[in-house]
Amino acid sequence: MGKIKSEIPKGHFVFRNAPNTKGERALNLQYVCNGVPVYKTTGIFLNPDMWNATAQEVRAKCPDATRLNRKLKTFKSSIDAQLYDCDDVITVDVLRSIIKGTYGQTGKDSSFILYAQKYNESRYQQGKIGYSTYYNATLSLQHFKRYFMENNIPEPKVSGLTIGMVDGFKEWNLTSAKVKSKETINKKLTPIIKAARYASDNGLLDPKTAIAISLSYFDVKQRKYEGEADEREIRYLDESQIAKVKEIYRTIHDVRRLRILDIFLFAYYACGLRASDVVTLEWSHVNFEARELTKQIVKTKNTLRIPLCDEAIKILRKYREENKNPRFVFNCLPADFNLEDPARLDTCLKSNNRNFQTSLRTIGKKLGLPFNLTMHVARHSFAVQALNNGMNVHIISTLMGHSSIMATEKVYAKFLNKTLDQALIDKMPFSFSSQPDK
Repeated sequence: MGKIKSEIPKGHFVFRNAPNTKGERALNLQYVCNGVPVYKTTGIFLNPDMWNATAQEVRAKCPDATRLNRKLKTFKSSIDAQLYDCDDVITVDVLRSIIKGTYGQTGKDSSFILYAQKYNESRYQQGKIGYSTYYNATLSLQHFKRYFMENNIPEPKVSGLTIGMVDGFKEWNLTSAKVKSKETINKKLTPIIKAARYASDNGLLDPKTAIAISLSYFDVKQRKYEGEADEREIRYLDESQIAKVKEIYRTIHDVRRLRILDIFLFAYYACGLRASDVVTLEWSHVNFEARELTKQIVKTKNTLRIPLCDEAIKILRKYREENKNPRFVFNCLPADFNLEDPARLDTCLKSNNRNFQTSLRTIGKKLGLPFNLTMHVARHSFAVQALNNGMNVHIISTLMGHSSIMATEKVYAKFLNKTLDQALIDKMPFSFSSQPDK
């Protein structure tokens, strides 16, 4: 006998907390079971007049309405699907465990999709992946669930996942779901493959099956011999081009554009600081007396400590004197911003980055660059110039906050080889002619 539909709690989006300084309120998904409300935050903050409570959607006048409504629909459908598939009587405790993502996700006989969702959630909570990766993986797993639903195939248990199911999912994407890009399908496969490997490592899935699934990506690269492979292009400015940027700086009168150029130059002078770390830089991270900066990196959560040169200090003092934001150095975020809200932080970082790129692109054209000027160019410029000046790659890796020296060597291999070649020549007890052998 099937489940009685009326027993399944209905979810509604509601505002709970008081508005912040911008008048925005946190949107929560509410379910009520036996008269007890249970909530899950969506990570979305809205001005109440942008929300249609009756239609349960963001109003069209909101600039980001389409994306937010799609996100809310996915968010709610994920929980609704788990409630519908729940074989137990839905009590308050069961409801809470489903909303937390802990229901029925242990053991080889639990749902593989729920198991994968829990694994994805745990990696995000541990800081191993960012919000965008977590969110995209959630959408991919929902897409995997849709494949089983539309084809009337029972969802697999963890131990029952097969390579045939994954191959069927790939074929369905190309035909019924009409996903044209094999690269896109590969991205949808990633959380499935990672969860399968994790299940195998924990003895819940046959290792041979996990290996076969891990090899199920579409081959989308045109293979070349290693010696013929294209080198990754690193876009950077040399010292003379940085000097030209400073010359352009003196001709700009627009306050907003000046601030963005200050941010670009500070990122360069602060040892290639990432845009996300410049945006979230707080006055508490800066020690003027010791002339150094110490902060937790947004991307890796590791603590970064770097020295501050005269030019970086000069920019910091300018913004300290302006005193526009008591907390964030470059006033890219409101002083009361909650950095522990990953969804909102991700949105704000992307919004700031779009503003940066628009202004920097114009400056890049004035410089006559053959590529777009971006915040990451500042990061590459520091690294390449430091390597060319003979700085030790270990030091560069530490200053840039790379996860390992291998990451630095991989990205800057071409420049590193040139530096090593010159260092080798300089240290040799022999003389080398600069003239080619005829």
